[in-house]
Amino acid sequence: MNDSFLDLWYAALASAQGICIYTTDRDTLRQRLYASRALAKDPDLDKLSLVLSPADETHLWIIKR
Repeated sequence: MNDSFLDLWYAALASAQGICIYTTDRDTLRQRLYASRALAKDPDLDKLSLVLSPADETHLWIIKR
């Protein structure tokens, strides 16, 4: 699995509230992010959620629960 996906999870974890990611394919990005989190088996990442931006179809958020 590409480490850049896992880097996004850890960037969100280190931020105050989460991060916003620009993408042209939210569904594929979401699938790859979930796969990378599952492979990491890091319970700290369970504190984060993926959310599709309701206002912009090119944004995917990783936010703290």
